[in-house]
Amino acid sequence: MTAPLALLASLLSAPLSETMMSVVGADGMSGSATVINQLLPDGGKYVRLSLVMTYENGARADVVQESTYDPKGRPVRFLQTVTGLGKRNTMVTEFDEAGAHVTIDPAKPPANVKWPEGPLDDPSQFWFVKTRPKVGQTVKFLRFRPAKLDWVESAVTYIGTREAVILGKLVTGNVVRVDGADALLDDSGDPLRLEVSGVTFERSAGVDSDK
Repeated sequence: MTAPLALLASLLSAPLSETMMSVVGADGMSGSATVINQLLPDGGKYVRLSLVMTYENGARADVVQESTYDPKGRPVRFLQTVTGLGKRNTMVTEFDEAGAHVTIDPAKPPANVKWPEGPLDDPSQFWFVKTRPKVGQTVKFLRFRPAKLDWVESAVTYIGTREAVILGKLVTGNVVRVDGADALLDDSGDPLRLEVSGVTFERSAGVDSDK
């Protein structure tokens, strides 16, 4: 699942959206999440996920993920910070002409991974934000995994519209399939419902009924 926020805020255009979500997972895990999508002045995109999870045993984990993309949907910078059980772990990935540079321990040099041969542009980052895809439209590209220091093939497909009940209201969303997992998005590209690794995220505010 990337610059201090005060510095980043000075570089961003006006906020595109802020989405509040409830979070439910296995073993009694529950929590809340905030997703921010912002367009950058250069035409790129910034996404920030703030997640708070609590468990039946009272343990708590706080996760912050930031991702920045250029106007073609190529990665520019990733950041992930996980705080819990008295520990704080941060991973920063920065991309330049040579490839990806991953830093976990600031006292150590970053791990460097070259750009791969193959498609790197991901225009699906801007679906429903700048453009609306056609039903069945698919984007295939190579995605970087910082934790594994590798590039993997990824596919994103627009399946079409689907009705769902969110907060007791019947709404119509857009189904986008990402590597086999479906996400339900509104017409602005913000999440209504999605499942990631057995954890379900669902919009907890700001839902307008179709009926």
